[in-house]
Amino acid sequence: MAKSYVNANIIIKKQKNFWNNFLFHPTDGVEDDWGYEILKQISKDKASNRVRIYSMFEDIVSIDEIGKLCYDFTLNDIRIDRLLEFGFIPLIAYCGIPECIAKDPEMNNTNSHGWLRYKGKKFITSMPKDIALWEEICYEYTKHIVEKYGMEEVSKWYFTCLNEPDSPGYFLPYEENEVKRASYNKMYDAFARGVNRVSSDLKIGGPTVSGEEDIGLLEAFLKHIKESNTRLSFVSVHAYGTTPWEIRDGSRPFTIQNHFDRIHVYRDVINKYYPNGIEFVVDEWGACTNGYSQKSEYPELNFRETPQFAAYFANMIAQYIYKESLIPSILMICLSGQHTMKAEFEGFRNFFSLNFIRKPIYNAYILMNKLHENILESQTDIENLTLIPTKAEDDSLAVILSHASEDFKDDMPTINDTLVIDGVNGDKKITVWTIDDNNTFPYGEMLKKGYCEPLTKEQIEYLKDVSMLKPKTYTAKASGKLSVDIELAGNGIILVEVTNS
Repeated sequence: MAKSYVNANIIIKKQKNFWNNFLFHPTDGVEDDWGYEILKQISKDKASNRVRIYSMFEDIVSIDEIGKLCYDFTLNDIRIDRLLEFGFIPLIAYCGIPECIAKDPEMNNTNSHGWLRYKGKKFITSMPKDIALWEEICYEYTKHIVEKYGMEEVSKWYFTCLNEPDSPGYFLPYEENEVKRASYNKMYDAFARGVNRVSSDLKIGGPTVSGEEDIGLLEAFLKHIKESNTRLSFVSVHAYGTTPWEIRDGSRPFTIQNHFDRIHVYRDVINKYYPNGIEFVVDEWGACTNGYSQKSEYPELNFRETPQFAAYFANMIAQYIYKESLIPSILMICLSGQHTMKAEFEGFRNFFSLNFIRKPIYNAYILMNKLHENILESQTDIENLTLIPTKAEDDSLAVILSHASEDFKDDMPTINDTLVIDGVNGDKKITVWTIDDNNTFPYGEMLKKGYCEPLTKEQIEYLKDVSMLKPKTYTAKASGKLSVDIELAGNGIILVEVTNS
């Protein structure tokens, strides 16, 4: 028997795609040319299905001379129009306390890792001076988007209250945890009331905790929801595997287990209050925090430019599918840093380099979105080889393979293997896509070529070509079994597609 085997006749479970989604940051990049081009490319490549943005109420709300709230939805509508133009389903975080309603307008965060926030804007971290004003803004915003886009469309969207309220950078930086917890509950209650005044059918959730600061906020929130009977459609959290400094000191290395350690903490708290389950959303994830940190500061962030990150992503999804009891309905990678880049491959948390050269993690999103819902039986005796074999209703097959070490660093041998798929008959078209050190790795190619920055136009075009997925395609006739030869370097991934010829 072959070392790797898939039985196309046996479906072990159905699993909808929850992983092809992203957070676009900063939100106000959506109305700019560079943001538009990113959204356009992601849509064209079918690399994502949902996108998270902030409502950015600070761009919308003002108060006139008689104290009446006034609204200008111009920028908001441009942003949402662009998301819908490209077929994305929005998840909107209601946040951005307008200065005119802030209890303390000077309590704000204008800085992110040494840079001013995009377009010099402030993120106010204060409570509103009157919680009723927050409710009214949530109501008017919800009313506007339902009137503009229609209930049929907006009912597909998700809405959350604030962003990482446990983090000092986003909410009440000088308050004790108990005060922050109670304050967030008030904010969520007012948010829920505002949305419910428009429709109780819209999907609302919270508390979007970072998990890095005060995990007790999640428990305090769920306890409050149960006691107050406030509506909650889903629980939303963020999950980062580690931090740059913890990679450096070895206390939390670059492994997917750190991601799941965080998820297990969330699982235990959620199960305490929802033993029969509730929809679970991870509307921000990353292998590492600090989207604005870069390699010049933390060389450990080099993985963001390499096939290691593609393998991390594939193996993380495989663990969710095969091992986890709490699987999110939505999992969103956080993209950031594109607007601050000065050099080509700086280790930011994004899909593209300075000159929009595709990174391996972006190509991994393209490949992972080709998987089907039916998960097939499989087995392998190759150590550290992960398989995700899937089948569509028309019997097309898509199989992801990843050969990776636990920390995605060890030198792994190149696999030369035969993947045998049982239950296949007739003339078939086989397409093999590869992401590894030898394929679609532009940063590695730049190093091999000895290119120095700034890159020339010719070098940029060459690396763009290197970054493109270039599948190998051939036809074969199968009589009950199909054999596909595999060559995969360590810490990379392969997608094998089998369709009718």
